[in-house]
Amino acid sequence: MYAYATGRVLDSTVVVIDGRTGERLSSQALASRMRYGVGRFSSALALYVAMMQGAMGEWLETITAASNSSRN
Repeated sequence: MYAYATGRVLDSTVVVIDGRTGERLSSQALASRMRYGVGRFSSALALYVAMMQGAMGEWLETITAASNSSRN
């Protein structure tokens, strides 16, 4: 059986920049996230928001690790 579904992919890179000097402190590519919509939650915006909410923890961990390593 085949069911049509609309999907989206979120590719993201976290770049940490020193606010005073503008120097790039670190750059970390994160794992791609894929989401397929079903029913009323298949709009591009709904899929985007769901992926962003799922990725937020990983982004914060990456930013924290980069800022801790730049202090040492």
